[in-house]
Amino acid sequence: MAIYISVAATATIVSALALTAMSVARLERKQAVAVNNRLAARCNARSGVELALRLLANNANWRSTYVNGVETTARTLGANGLGTVSWKLSDSDGNLANADSKLILKGIGRAGASLQVHSLEIRAGIAGPTLLRSLTSASSLSDDTVKDNKWWCQYLQMNLPADANGWRISSVEIFCRRENAGQVLNLLIYRGAPISANIVDSTSLVSTGIPTSFTWYSMALSGAYWLNRGDAVCVSLESPSNNPPIRIRYASGGVSEANSGLIKGDPDWETYDADKALLYRIHGYYTTSSGVRPVAATGVWDTP
Repeated sequence: MAIYISVAATATIVSALALTAMSVARLERKQAVAVNNRLAARCNARSGVELALRLLANNANWRSTYVNGVETTARTLGANGLGTVSWKLSDSDGNLANADSKLILKGIGRAGASLQVHSLEIRAGIAGPTLLRSLTSASSLSDDTVKDNKWWCQYLQMNLPADANGWRISSVEIFCRRENAGQVLNLLIYRGAPISANIVDSTSLVSTGIPTSFTWYSMALSGAYWLNRGDAVCVSLESPSNNPPIRIRYASGGVSEANSGLIKGDPDWETYDADKALLYRIHGYYTTSSGVRPVAATGVWDTP
């Protein structure tokens, strides 16, 4: 009897060890599959980014082809691919068609139950600095001062290439000369008409450094904002000084350019003349749909 009990006990122990070994093997296999899926999903997420950059580079109409924040249809990579890849593109202002705010590309990789997302900021092609628009001569010219009750504002839209979708001003040149030293001159950029008071950029200077003979004088701006392709601006010369800081030269008639007009203020903006204009040269940058590239060399692991 004792021998029988000993044999039975040994068999039970062996069976228990076998079952434990099988359970451990199943757990290790499950963990190995999960790790393998996670690694495959990560590879797929990176592949999603690479695929998206290639597709964007070969599609000049990608801004209208893809929907902001909407994931593309998942696809496998090759006949033996493990899992799927997809991607989505989002601009922080919710609109891919207007001037870019912050474009984020997310590559999405799946394998089994694993989901991995690789995210990075991208930027469309930027051209510049370049001359965005100018008026440098006219058949009829006059000059006048800028002072506290005599402000001048040039209304215009930019002459942009067909594929441009956003732009910004980096500097403005005005044909002028110094009238009085030590006086304040303000350059303001309004979105739309100046009556809107929507100032998107500005700079202020003291007139002492401006030459006393008529010349092109450049004033730099921060250029930190981006405007949409169809946006109009007003480039305004203003001063709080009763002693005029500068004297400007302007076209006093005969201007026939589209989307252009000279607005005068005292300082309330009162008159608009489509056949008059400041003499100006506006420099800046514009974005296109080509030349899409990452802002940084590496991205981050993210959520969908």
